[in-house]
Amino acid sequence: MNAFHTHPILDFWCFLRRPVAERLSEGMAKKVFILIVVISLNILISMILSLLDIVIEVGGGAVEPVEIDVNPLLSFVGAVLIAPLTEEIVFRLGLAPNLWFLFISLFLASVQYAPKLLGDFFSDNGMFVGFNVLFYLVLSAGICLFFWFRERRGHRYVDFFNRYVGAYYYLGALLFALPHLGNFTYQLPWWLVILPVLPQLFGGLTFGYLRIRLGFWYGVMGHLLHNLLFTLGDVLTYFLGATANFVWLIVLIIVPIVVLMAPFLVERQRQVASRVDAGR
Repeated sequence: MNAFHTHPILDFWCFLRRPVAERLSEGMAKKVFILIVVISLNILISMILSLLDIVIEVGGGAVEPVEIDVNPLLSFVGAVLIAPLTEEIVFRLGLAPNLWFLFISLFLASVQYAPKLLGDFFSDNGMFVGFNVLFYLVLSAGICLFFWFRERRGHRYVDFFNRYVGAYYYLGALLFALPHLGNFTYQLPWWLVILPVLPQLFGGLTFGYLRIRLGFWYGVMGHLLHNLLFTLGDVLTYFLGATANFVWLIVLIIVPIVVLMAPFLVERQRQVASRVDAGR
């Protein structure tokens, strides 16, 4: 699958259907182009899926955003500069056949998001936190050592990763989406709780694709660009009012559509020009 399909969306679609741990060998300009197109798709899909949250709210208040009084500028810095790097390290650094990367992702993700153990046995909060950090440190190290010993016996981790890259990819996207449930208070049946975080689930699939196909830093840049474009609406609302936010929303709809259609239009124009030259 190292060959690139005719359009980044087609390549992304093929990857969704059958993830393969092969990085594209295209140049930087081509990779940036792929990043921009895929993030444009992510923005459109995220906006469509976000409408589901509104429908649920209007339909009975089953899901309500948690109101947090935060300065939009501070929120902008956190969402655009801090979150993309930290979340990509936690959830997608390990999407590569590298045991050190796997250890870092496992440890950070488990310490941050895994259940805290034996809380009733510790009266001191510091000891409770220390126990959980140590427990997940040992657990993450144990998993990586298991693969290391297997590799010493001839069972390469790269082969294991390549075989099960689909499980890594989809599980990583799901684990990325679930912590965002904390942004909502909801009264949904447990089998429907994924609905409010469908935009984050699709985002996890998008950033995971960029990480595996293009590289870690392309995933970070894609995540940063996505957060930047969405967070700008909040900043504009803070300084200029709701009208500016509405205008920015229209921009977020029109520009990604143009970006997604442009390669098809350019290719069609090229084919028409080729036919004209052939007929001369």
